[in-house]
Amino acid sequence: MSLKRSMLAGAALVALALGASPAVAQKTRPAWVIPETLRVRQGPSADEATVGTVHRGDKVEVLAFRDRWCRARLPDGSVGWVAEWLVQFSANEGHKLAAQAGAQSGESSSSGGHQTAWIGVDEANVRSGPGEDSGRLGTRPKGTQVSVLARENGWCRVRTPGGEGWVRGDLLTYSQPAGASGSGSGGAAKAYVSRPQVYMRSGPGTRFDRRAMLVQGQAVHVAEVQGDWARVRVQGGNGGWVANWLLKYEDGSGVGRSGRTATAGGGTLGSMAAWADADGVRVRSGPGVDRDVVTQLGRGDKVNVTNISGHWCRVQLASGASGWVAGWCLTFRGPGQQILAEEGGKRVPVYVGWVARPQINLREGPGTEHDIVGSAALSTQVVILDKQGPWYRVGLDGGRTAWAASWLIDTRGQRQERQSRLAHSSGSRGGGGIFAEARRAFAAASRYGHKVVRTALQYLGSPYRYAHSGEGGAFDCSGFTSYVYRQFGVGLSRSCVAQYQQGEPVAKSELQPGDLVFFAGTCRDGISHVGIYMGSGQFVHASNPSDGVKISSINDSYYAPKFAGGRRVR
Repeated sequence: MSLKRSMLAGAALVALALGASPAVAQKTRPAWVIPETLRVRQGPSADEATVGTVHRGDKVEVLAFRDRWCRARLPDGSVGWVAEWLVQFSANEGHKLAAQAGAQSGESSSSGGHQTAWIGVDEANVRSGPGEDSGRLGTRPKGTQVSVLARENGWCRVRTPGGEGWVRGDLLTYSQPAGASGSGSGGAAKAYVSRPQVYMRSGPGTRFDRRAMLVQGQAVHVAEVQGDWARVRVQGGNGGWVANWLLKYEDGSGVGRSGRTATAGGGTLGSMAAWADADGVRVRSGPGVDRDVVTQLGRGDKVNVTNISGHWCRVQLASGASGWVAGWCLTFRGPGQQILAEEGGKRVPVYVGWVARPQINLREGPGTEHDIVGSAALSTQVVILDKQGPWYRVGLDGGRTAWAASWLIDTRGQRQERQSRLAHSSGSRGGGGIFAEARRAFAAASRYGHKVVRTALQYLGSPYRYAHSGEGGAFDCSGFTSYVYRQFGVGLSRSCVAQYQQGEPVAKSELQPGDLVFFAGTCRDGISHVGIYMGSGQFVHASNPSDGVKISSINDSYYAPKFAGGRRVR
């Protein structure tokens, strides 16, 4: 072997011994960043520490390759590793990325310094977090104007006409499409009140005067969103401000979310610090013990909770990755700081709970002097975030937060004790468990009835037309009830007189949601009007040509003396 060849071989061995990449580029290659934001790692792996970020259109110089990663010199002169599949080596395509990024950075903003963009595809999903595994809050059509608030891993947190959420960065365009709205509102979004009683106020906050009471299912048009509050217009032209988390948008999106850290009042979770309260806490790919384990946490490890589903919390780890952790494994007060409750005469830590009454009020603060911001039904699962005196701060589905009286929330031990008492009670009465069977039948009927009511409330504000049952979106009274029940496979006659003969009779004191309620003498002798009972003395019905489909009380001065009876149909 010649001296020159020996020296080359020796140099190669030294390079390998020092850990140099065996696939060093012969010369640097230019590349351009594809996603909105790309993390730069200390080494060629997603497990390596993040040492910086680059952005869409940034040009980097690739120095070497290893395992589908590129060692690159960044625009600021530093060096790190980026994923090979997230950079573009074609100069033509790279120049397009750079040009687009330049157009973005030069785009004027109409939202307090946030960048303006538009939905660039026919329909874009809006999600609760930066990833396809995050819950879908709704969709926005092409041309909807949004404000870009933040970027993460190729996703953009945006403010839309219906609230805030995350959209894939490549679905946005930064030049206004033809015909798109430039107002920032994208037109008034239609939404429905999602709780039984919601105050409409004169301004965006509980310090403002109450203007009106809105009811569950009532349609509103959202003109703008400021933080956690939406400016709305109701039928008849009246307007005011409503807590955005108490609205359900027509396109299917959930509660409006501000993305801010939650306050003590009713609101949304945003991003809230939590700590693992045990060793070996499993982080899963989705909310449930049947989902894959993606990593584990040690006691005291800190995460940020960004969403809630039942007793499960969606968390963002220190590495930037996301996953789901059981709420009973997290504490929100700090490492080792637990919330305690009485169980069987002992003080025990509590993490999750269940609503223990048919329906409870959720409040803006820890006490009955605070406004009601919603309600929760029996057995609703909650995550316990904090406690002040006898009040729990709870987290609910979709990341909503509110305060609930602790005596209305069962901890795990209290729930088990309650279920044990019920089982013992039903068994001790004999009759082959007939009481338990009756309870199950009542619960099933109640669930069915609430579904009927929720369906009926979708048509609030629809016009009244005699002899109509949905044609052109209009109804008369019996046409409305038959139309709603037809969606549940129940055929009702097309006159209230005939409907009064269907199903089983129900006394006024035994009415359940979904039952038909009848009135006599409203416009003629005998049975002359029908509606669907909602509970708490209220019913929804196609009233008259002036009001259309509305909610009334069976106990008001007009309907109380005309009440003729109820019927239960299935």
